[in-house]
Amino acid sequence: MATEQPQSKELLCVREGGSGFLVTVVRRLGGRTTWWGRVADLGLGVVSRYGRHHGSVLAGGLAFFTALAITPLVVAFGALAGLVIDPTRLELAMQELIAQFPSASVLEPFANELISLAKSTSSTGLTVAGAVGIAVAIFGSTRIVTATRQILDVAFEHPHARRGLVLRALSVLVILLGIIVMMILLVLLTVVPVVLNALHVEGFVRDIFSGPLIWILVLLLVYALLRTIYHLGPVQRGALTWWSPGAAVVTAWLVLMTLGLNIYVSYSSTLDVAVALLGGVAVLLLWLYLSAMGIVIGAEWEGIRCAGNSTKPRRLRTGAS
Repeated sequence: MATEQPQSKELLCVREGGSGFLVTVVRRLGGRTTWWGRVADLGLGVVSRYGRHHGSVLAGGLAFFTALAITPLVVAFGALAGLVIDPTRLELAMQELIAQFPSASVLEPFANELISLAKSTSSTGLTVAGAVGIAVAIFGSTRIVTATRQILDVAFEHPHARRGLVLRALSVLVILLGIIVMMILLVLLTVVPVVLNALHVEGFVRDIFSGPLIWILVLLLVYALLRTIYHLGPVQRGALTWWSPGAAVVTAWLVLMTLGLNIYVSYSSTLDVAVALLGGVAVLLLWLYLSAMGIVIGAEWEGIRCAGNSTKPRRLRTGAS
């Protein structure tokens, strides 16, 4: 039986099931013969995949499980941080972070709860009840890892992995590694200023990192995190490369979306009513959903890139098939 050869010049928006109107627009822009036609074709291909995979539903699910994971993560992280970090220094570090990034003020209630848990653990030590509470909190927050993997499998059109103890153990390991990395960063935030002060260079270093450099470092960290998620998240993965168009687009999306949301919150009377009723949680949920939407869009972009010259959308399969 003869197999159909891939047609590399076929429009992405055609391959991904785009509407006739969008296909006509791309062809009038020159199709793949001009750079703006190629950009429009790629963008409309991403839009077509996003709609075909019900991307808004995927983003809502990712935002929902992220919101559910925040509280247990704060409980586990706060209790463990109290064992290795001085609560007073931790409080100063959190206040400085919130002051450095005004948009993070919505997380201030969670930061206060984290500091309270750290003080409690620091004064009483790790009891059996506390250890059980930490274990339950870590286990409860693993759903965000499994949900992320399932969403990426849909976006990349990979077979869904079967649920089991291995996947659950992997999720626990990912959460533990994330907590350890965050604790290392907080230790650095609390210890480095003391060392710099002893060397009498704290003011000089603070002046360097108070400018655009801190934002560049944050953007690079976000890009590296997204690149890692897009590589390790799906069931099937290719070779790890440093460049990821999807991760770059999502990083830019997060920056522009956060700035736009700050402006919208400042001038929107409708959102003011929601904030008055629900507090900063309303802004946090909106930010989580828009962030999740960007992550799904980036996953669709990476899915197109990894699909290569496939001319037909692959039918989604389940683990049972």
